[in-house]
Amino acid sequence: MICMKNLESIKIRQIYPHPITKLLLRAIHELPNLKQLHICILRHDNVGKILLRNCRSLTALRILHISKEVSSSSLRNILTFLPELQELSFYIDRSTESPLLVCYRNQRTSLTTIFDFLASKQTLRVLRVKGQITANYEAQSLANIKSLRDLDCSFNNPKLVIYLTSLTSLQSLQITYLHHIDISATYLEVIRQCKDLRVLRLFDCNINPDFVNKASEVLNQNESKNTLQLLIHGWHDTDTLNDFKAKASASNNLRLLSVTAFDLLTL
Repeated sequence: MICMKNLESIKIRQIYPHPITKLLLRAIHELPNLKQLHICILRHDNVGKILLRNCRSLTALRILHISKEVSSSSLRNILTFLPELQELSFYIDRSTESPLLVCYRNQRTSLTTIFDFLASKQTLRVLRVKGQITANYEAQSLANIKSLRDLDCSFNNPKLVIYLTSLTSLQSLQITYLHHIDISATYLEVIRQCKDLRVLRLFDCNINPDFVNKASEVLNQNESKNTLQLLIHGWHDTDTLNDFKAKASASNNLRLLSVTAFDLLTL
């Protein structure tokens, strides 16, 4: 038992339902020194409720990664008991086929209250939101978490990405944007406002090689002392990739890694 109480990291992964799942989750309350908790449990409806009942002693927890079986509404209540949390990864499921639909009857309340709570605490450094941000009020709430240094998020509306310019302390940013409208100008504005940015990873098929030159110009205007690592993922043929690389090689403040969507499938 002494060894168990000294545990600092736990990963619980399960694909098929099993009675041991509840036992593992209930045992969490006996681990006051736990700093990292990763939960990936599929097809289990009560994960969020069980975790909520047993998380009150996790006051030392720094990192929490959870799967979509923990609803947004449950997560908001869980966060209340995690005053030292610095890294959070959670999943938003809006699918009409999802058995968790009941948990999302009030999406505006559940998702934005998570962002609003994190903004009020200003202790979170890393946030990974799995699922698309779809509304202005969600993007606005996200942009209020000024403490963020590392953000991974996805949007379904080109007008929402501009809210990220408010997160001026970001050092690493990953954006997934699968839409036909080109928002390269918005990305440039993010670079302009987020002067500490060191890594920018874009999943966007609309970006062309000229973006590299424009990004380098913005970095020069910012008088940035950091080299921006730019990663662009999309559908690019060989000639376009070579054009990307040629423009990046001429820059002294930007390092490019461009990977095609086909390459991603082969990783």
